[in-house]
Amino acid sequence: MDRDLIRARIAHHECGHAVIARAVGLTVTRVKIRRNGGYVRLGEFHPEQADAELRFFYAGRHAEARLLTEHGYSRARALRITKTHASHDLKQVRSIVKWMQRHHDQRLNTRRAERDAARLVDSHWNAIARMAAGHC
Repeated sequence: MDRDLIRARIAHHECGHAVIARAVGLTVTRVKIRRNGGYVRLGEFHPEQADAELRFFYAGRHAEARLLTEHGYSRARALRITKTHASHDLKQVRSIVKWMQRHHDQRLNTRRAERDAARLVDSHWNAIARMAAGHC
């Protein structure tokens, strides 16, 4: 994989988080994209926004996978490739789920949240791509 595609993957991953955070009503306080990684910082966590945060954490991976499919990768292969880069995001999903079960006796549907995140990425793809283009 060439350097330009790696930079584009990072940018689309982080921009996917940022655009979908706004789409689901979360507050983005900072977006940082570097050559070797990046992050999106959210405002304070509120338990009533737990489902939205799950969508936020899944969105980066799905934006990165969408970019890879546009470069000829199958969807399945793109998701396998992005799983490694999204390991921190997936760890955050598990933490939120455990915290909500422990402190609020609430079970979150991670499969639904991931499906919703993929759909949100598709419906906001133009905004994600425009934002990412400014960082590549």
